[in-house]
Amino acid sequence: SSILQANFYTGVTARPKKVDLLNTSQYLAMRREAFKNSGITPDIYNAPDLLEWDTTRYTDWQKELATSTCTTDGQLSFSGGSANTSFRISGGYHKEGIPVPAHLANNNYKDERYSAQFALNHASANRKLNVATIIGYTTTNDVAPSGSFYRYDLPPNAPAILDSTGHLNWAQWGGNMPYQITSLFQPYKAYTTNLNGNITLSYNFFKGFNAFVSVGYTNTNMDQLAKYPASSQTQNPLFGYSQAQYGINNVRSWIVEPHATYTTKFSKGTLQATVGSTLTESITKGENITGGGYVNESLIGNMGSAATIYAVNNYAQYRFQGYFARVNYNWNQKYILNLAGRIDGSSRFKPGDQFGTFGSAGAAWLFSEEEFIKDHLHFLSFGKLRGSYGTTGSPAANDYQYLELWRSAGTYNGNTSLILTQPFNPGFQWQVNKKLDAGIELGFLKDRISLTVDWYRERTGNQLVTYPLPAFTGLFPIVQNLPAEVQNKGWEFLLRTINIQSKNFTWTTAFNISLNRNKLLAFPNLELTNYATTFKVGEPLSIQKVYHFTGVDPQTGLYTVEDIDKNGSITDDDRSNIIDLSPSFVGGIQNSVEYKGWQLSFFMDFKKQRGPYSISNNGVPGSLVNQPVSVLNRWQKPGDKTDVGMFAVYAGNDYYYYTASDARIVDASYLRLQNVSLSYSLPGKLINHVKITGCKIYFQGENLLIISPYKGINPINPALSNSNFAPQKVFTGGIQLTF
Repeated sequence: SSILQANFYTGVTARPKKVDLLNTSQYLAMRREAFKNSGITPDIYNAPDLLEWDTTRYTDWQKELATSTCTTDGQLSFSGGSANTSFRISGGYHKEGIPVPAHLANNNYKDERYSAQFALNHASANRKLNVATIIGYTTTNDVAPSGSFYRYDLPPNAPAILDSTGHLNWAQWGGNMPYQITSLFQPYKAYTTNLNGNITLSYNFFKGFNAFVSVGYTNTNMDQLAKYPASSQTQNPLFGYSQAQYGINNVRSWIVEPHATYTTKFSKGTLQATVGSTLTESITKGENITGGGYVNESLIGNMGSAATIYAVNNYAQYRFQGYFARVNYNWNQKYILNLAGRIDGSSRFKPGDQFGTFGSAGAAWLFSEEEFIKDHLHFLSFGKLRGSYGTTGSPAANDYQYLELWRSAGTYNGNTSLILTQPFNPGFQWQVNKKLDAGIELGFLKDRISLTVDWYRERTGNQLVTYPLPAFTGLFPIVQNLPAEVQNKGWEFLLRTINIQSKNFTWTTAFNISLNRNKLLAFPNLELTNYATTFKVGEPLSIQKVYHFTGVDPQTGLYTVEDIDKNGSITDDDRSNIIDLSPSFVGGIQNSVEYKGWQLSFFMDFKKQRGPYSISNNGVPGSLVNQPVSVLNRWQKPGDKTDVGMFAVYAGNDYYYYTASDARIVDASYLRLQNVSLSYSLPGKLINHVKITGCKIYFQGENLLIISPYKGINPINPALSNSNFAPQKVFTGGIQLTF
């Protein structure tokens, strides 16, 4: 038998959430008041918005620089086979738009992907030999601006981006356009192909003994091109410098994983022993080329047309090998014991330090199988206690970090010169993570209610970090083990219920909540490191050391913070107020309802947290950026009581103290309706006469509602830059057909 299945959907991503900003008259009044307060005379350099630009113009930059986008996706698959052999062939197409308005998207910005896959499974007649093969190929074509382009706080009377000829409006901007705008005309293109394959062979040699080997291969090629036309960098292209950056990279990797398992009866239990290994290698080859001095911008992208070329070759080889053994014993389907050990080796450590040894032990008790439980606790359908302790290792993130590296620095007096870029650094070793966990799993009323409770504690020592070197060395940061010990621990709860279950109607709910904490347990000589002002022993890693905000001085309109040490001046020593930005708890609730062919589900997530928020955007209220309307509640004259300081053209020390104080740390908790989906499967009697065995129509919405006291743009990630998007509403609809 064979099955043909087609799936198609299309969707719309809505415009980003808007912020209530000052209109033109409010903005200009703010600017004039700021110049008066600062005692500065406006001129064409510090106040083009007041003296050069149209003071009656208004542009909603949130609308001008971002738009809604469309998504299209289509998938087609064909599967079939016999009793011993089956296959599946599939292909797909996906395209997403980049949220740049059409009149600015002159580079056809998009994210486009084509994919194909072939899978084959075969079993011998006696079922002893099994072979599974998967081969996939994907191509992606991404075209996007070279940088962030969502600068929504531009002055509302700023000139148009384009002039009457369709080019960047440098003249009216005074030759000083924000990079977020110019990046729209500096396209970045990436064309990527990825070929991957995997074959798994397993064989049952005799009863209880199975062996298999999995072999995988991946070949990824990426061609990248970033264009920087002179016209996007300066008002006069004659004085600009057109440039292009090319990246040609190839990554080939393979992995081999042989395993063998032996299972036998022992006493009243079942003993299973497994041994295996992992061998993998990855080779990266690439070339980064910078071409400059193009005489014509239309030639950018043609390497041969560059007046100057600078090329750097990249090569990296990474190898990993791991060996493990695991023993599992299940006695009488009640008591379970697991023992495991492994040896891992990574080429990212110097010879002699490449291998680490790790192990774990775990035990479980299915107490619901005990007779006294079955006889007296009839409402309990499942009960399991479990616990484990083990160690794992973390290797360094990049290759060759222990080697002394040099690069060419050109020529001097006719001789080639070299410059040291990385010192010899052989001292770092495996980071060791030690984890202890315990849990209980319960099922009630024939598992219509199930509850899982987990507790864990993980301690990590010998921390592998990228440690900065003093600036006077002229060297990049190095990899180093810190003598710090960090603890993560917490509780995790998962509750699942089948609320209603009948022939035609089912309603299920899943609820989870996690309470996680971390702490710096020890860090010898912390005060002598670069982390002295960031971390504190006994406190979480997510703390911020801030000033204590004491309000705006009613007489001066300046922001004030507490002088903790009472020495008459504000210094970093006064940043002694510690605030933890890690969430108090996170969780979610999923509901699914099925009625005949209808299915409705929705998921809500929530988080209790604090996060950064400033009354202003990217500058002090009164500077050359627009602000939220809340800044209008500012200090204006002696005696005013407010938390918004006086408008100023440039930020003073008082504003710096404010931005580094607890005034900016606010409640950023939220409840979000993250996903809602509705689908309908047509009854067979409606579709069988057209030779369709299945037809499903579905609709879905994401990020539909966020409830939060947070006044910033994005409570999901309150630290998000003002030049990025908040979570956007996404609406999709599609159809799935089976023939």
